[in-house]
Amino acid sequence: MANENSATQVTITPLDFDGEPFTPINARYRLDDQATSTELIAWTDLTVADEMEISIPASAHTMQNPAVDEETKVLTVEINYGLDTAHVEEFEYVLFNKQFVS
Repeated sequence: MANENSATQVTITPLDFDGEPFTPINARYRLDDQATSTELIAWTDLTVADEMEISIPASAHTMQNPAVDEETKVLTVEINYGLDTAHVEEFEYVLFNKQFVS
């Protein structure tokens, strides 16, 4: 969950098949609005580590439809840990419209 026009951070910890943390070879992310399929943040490379921080700026948290109370955003993360081993996860969260923020 996040509020309109508010920055947020997401921590990603890649886990191997045994559930152990590992450092991938490559990692990237993007952010989209679910209802409109609007790209809010294009694919962005992450500095690889066994724990990675994604900073989503307040500017990416504007309401696409100010008439609704909430919107669903989709954070997509792709990691690679070897040749032909891409793994993609999507995380959905709700962005709340703040009545007096615009």
